[in-house]
Formats: sequence, structure tokens, C-alpha cells
Amino acid sequence: MATATPPAGAPQPPGSAGLPGIGETLVFTKDPFGFVQERRARYGRVFRTSLLGRMTAVLVGPEPIEAFYDPDNVVRDGANPSNVQTLFGGGGVINNLDGAAHAQRRGSVSAALSRDAIEAYMPTMTRFVDAAFARWVGAGEIGWNFELKRLTIHTLGAVLASIESEAELTALVTRCERIAAGFTALPIPFPGTTYTIGLRAKDAALAYYRELVRTHRERAYDDGLTRLLAARRADGTTIGDDEAPGELHHLFLAGFVVFAQFAATIVHLTEHPDAHERLAAALAPLSDAPTAAELAANAYLMEVVDEVRRLTPIVPIVFGKARRSFVVDGFAIPAGWGVAAAVWANDREAATYRDPERFDPDRFGARDEAARPYSYTPQGGGPPEGHRCPGFDLTTIFMALFTARLVRGFSWVLPQQDLAPHWALIPPVPRGGLRAVVRPLQP
Repeated sequence: MATATPPAGAPQPPGSAGLPGIGETLVFTKDPFGFVQERRARYGRVFRTSLLGRMTAVLVGPEPIEAFYDPDNVVRDGANPSNVQTLFGGGGVINNLDGAAHAQRRGSVSAALSRDAIEAYMPTMTRFVDAAFARWVGAGEIGWNFELKRLTIHTLGAVLASIESEAELTALVTRCERIAAGFTALPIPFPGTTYTIGLRAKDAALAYYRELVRTHRERAYDDGLTRLLAARRADGTTIGDDEAPGELHHLFLAGFVVFAQFAATIVHLTEHPDAHERLAAALAPLSDAPTAAELAANAYLMEVVDEVRRLTPIVPIVFGKARRSFVVDGFAIPAGWGVAAAVWANDREAATYRDPERFDPDRFGARDEAARPYSYTPQGGGPPEGHRCPGFDLTTIFMALFTARLVRGFSWVLPQQDLAPHWALIPPVPRGGLRAVVRPLQP
């Protein structure tokens, strides 16, 4: 429960400030997901820590998460640690904006991610997914982790910016990998460090996106960037050429992590043949080239997608900053503190989900365990016009398309390997590389 006016004597959240200067940063960086889970178990739904020099309240559970997404309580401007915001492209991108500025920018970004836009992308998305499966069938044993990164970025490159060059798409994958690694590295800006490599990849990416914006201003395309550039704000203006590359950078970074959800889909369906069999039956009536609307209307497919998203670790926390002092679960969070929504841990709350670690798509069916507001936060929470990821619907349809193609057309074998997530990575994916042999189903 959250209240706006701290009662006299309300204590600060339990927790630890860690070591002088660095706080608990080193422990957090080593395993951020485990860090949050362990402290949630030790302290409860609201606890404090110190990360990169800032005292931070971490919130888990529907009511605390709702308090986080209340803009009267928490703002985004200046909330991300400087290294994180630098890798995202600076303070002028959507995840660092509030109020009218955020609403204006979201209107531009959402134009590239609307339901109509996604429907228009479906032929291209299907083409890339089908080409990937054809490649995997002919390749013998593959490392599916890498192949799924490639599929994700190649598809997004085509639908968001009409990138078809193999060399450019390969370079885009490499940059996204290096930037993602930089997020969890210690921010040491020395030559050769993982963080410095991530910074250089970020600079190269922004230079490339600036060139894409320039060419899109000069020529006609039918893609996400065209929609983003053309979207009219309330005052009739459009996004500027200085702002658009940063938003394109953010879209690719946010989209990159979808590969981990593809990997998790494969693992869960491998480990749960009953769900695989039931899904195959549910997908049987689907057309050979389904629209986004057809995919979204397939109830059990959507339940599987939702359950995979609930369980898949993507990011451990989302950063904010307390605009004012407020109280959550009886604990006072002072104005100016960092505030973090533990979105992945929130999707595992035992008070919300029965047997929360178990893969059970039916929890999104008749039982509707995620019915409580702010109980389901795989890409953030809150209303679509707020700070929930604007790519929520695109992720849903992309996952549904991949899953439908996988189950309807192919079988696969995973050789003996470690399928446990590599928790130090963002996003964590199977340690063994998800080695696989993919075969077409016999008619």
C-alpha cells in the first residue's frame, strides 16, 4: 500500500548501504537478478540499497509497483545511473523524459509501433522468420542463442528502418551485443574494458542511425522510422533530426532482448511436451500466413506467450527517482532517493501467482492470475500512455509469430547442455548456448 503523505515517524526501508562509496554495486553487478530475489526474501517488498553512489529503494509487488508508476511519486529525468543513460544515448531519449515532453515523444515513437504498423510489418517479419528456419534446417547443429539474436535484429532492422544489407545487419547485431554487455560492466572508461567497448559501439550505432534518418528524409520508405519521422505532435511539429537517432537506438536496444524470449520459448516447450502438444492443436486452424490479428485471437498461443514473458529474465529493475517523499508498505522513501521497480521479481510474487516458478500458461486463461493491476510487468507496467515499454504489442506479435512457425513447422533436439540462465548477462540466456538441431516436420 502506498500513501503520498509520510506519517510522522515512518521508518525508512530496511536494507544495507554496503561499502562506502560503491555501496552494493559489486554484488548487484555480479548477479542483479539474484541480488533482488535474495533481498526480497530477506527484507520484504520494499528494501533499500546503494547502487553507484545513490541510495535506492527497490519495490516489488503490485501496490509498490503502482506507487513507482505514479508520476507524482517518481520521475525518470536523472534517474538512470550515468553509465546506463550514456549507453542508452543520453538524457534526451524517451526513457529519461517526464510529463509533456514524454507524452510528445511517446506519440512519435508509438507511431512506429501501433497495431496498424505491426500489421503492415507482418509480411516482412514472416519472411525473415521463415528464412531463419530454412537456414537452421540446413545447418546441422546450431547455437540457437546467437541465431536468435541474428533473427531478432535482422527482422527489426528491416521493419524499423528497411535495412536489408547483410553486412549492415551483422554490424548491428555486434553493436547491440557490445552495448548490452556494457550495461552490466563496471563503468570503468579505460581502453579495452567491456564498458568502453560498449561506449564505442553506442557511438557507432548513433552515427549509423543519423545516416538512416538522413536517407529517410530524402527518400520514401514504408517502415517504422518513416512513421516515427512523420508523426505529428499536438502542435503540428514532428520529431527533430537530433532526437530521432536516439529513439531509433533505444528501439533497437529494447528490441534486441526479444531473442531471450524466443530462447525461453524453446526451452519451456522442450521441457513441457504437454503444453507443446496442446499448442500444436490450438495452432492447427491458423492460416499459412497469419495476420497479427489472427495471432492475437488465438487464445492458447497468447497464454503461452504471456507465460513465457512472465518467466523470462530480461532486466532486473527499472530506475526512477523520488519526486517527493512518499510511503510504501509503511516505509518512507525520501524525495531525491533512487527508486527501482523490480519488474522481474514482481512477476514471481507468490501472493499473485500460484506456484510462481512453474510454467503454466493456464494462469493467463480462466484463472487470470494477472488480473490485479500492476501484477504483470514483463516490459514495465502502467497504462500504454505511461512508461510501459511502447514496444509491448510488437514484442507480443513477434513472439507469437515465431512460436507459431516453430510449433507448426519444425521439431528440434537440444543436445545435453546447461540450459540454466547465465545470470550475469543482460538478458540471461542458456549457458550452453542453446545448441540445437532443427528439422522440418513431416507432412
